Amino acid sequence: MMKRIKTIILTLACILSLTACGGSDDELDMTVQLNSQIIANQCATWIMQDVPDEQREIFRNYTDRQWETQTDYFASVGIYVSGDVFMAGLESWWSAIDELGTIGGIDSEAIKVVKNGDGTAVSIPITGTKHNAVMEILIDENYDVNGITTNVSYSFGEKMGKAGLNTVMGMGTVFVVLILISLIISCFSFIPKLQSRFAGKKAKQEDEKKEPIDNTVAQIEEREEELSDDLELVAVISAAIAASEGAASADGFVVRSVRRVRR
Repeated sequence: MMKRIKTIILTLACILSLTACGGSDDELDMTVQLNSQIIANQCATWIMQDVPDEQREIFRNYTDRQWETQTDYFASVGIYVSGDVFMAGLESWWSAIDELGTIGGIDSEAIKVVKNGDGTAVSIPITGTKHNAVMEILIDENYDVNGITTNVSYSFGEKMGKAGLNTVMGMGTVFVVLILISLIISCFSFIPKLQSRFAGKKAKQEDEKKEPIDNTVAQIEEREEELSDDLELVAVISAAIAASEGAASADGFVVRSVRRVRR
């Protein structure tokens, strides 16, 4: 009995020790936490500045040299960030401004710093009259800023409404595509009719082309029959002339023309 109790106690001790080790891995050094929070606050302050539309276009058209000058200035105040990351953070913030309404500011007491791989992820709550938002800033182990995004906090009802709208739009798109496919398939029944119609027109055109040829052939045959009749008449007349002249044959006679004599 005592052995079983000792075994249970040792097992519980091992489990508690493993749990303690896991918790220590997730804990942040106070210096790292404080530095990350300072850098994130400075980034958020720069990102949240009121920038008019004209200035936004200037930022969007910045050259590499201009961004290099800007990031050098950020580095002088302790913010190490690339131009691409900072511009992506600006675009994310500008797209969220309309959803926030009048911006109240940063809720400093609710800022959270958590471990993110070898670096940290700082969540900065931002209050607004329409919606609240959370700006998330990713910082690596060298205190370089690798990502800045602003996520608007929607209520459960708004999320469900957007989800329903997306579902309706998706289903509507599917139904429209199915209707188009059914219409296309129904049009297949007209293809044989069109083919037969075109074939009939082609046969009619061939018949129209063939008809003049047949007429010409008929005329030629009729002419040949007339010529054969004339030859027979010529032969008879030649024989009569030869007989009246007392000639043995009509080989020497040449008939120039045959004319009907009216009486």
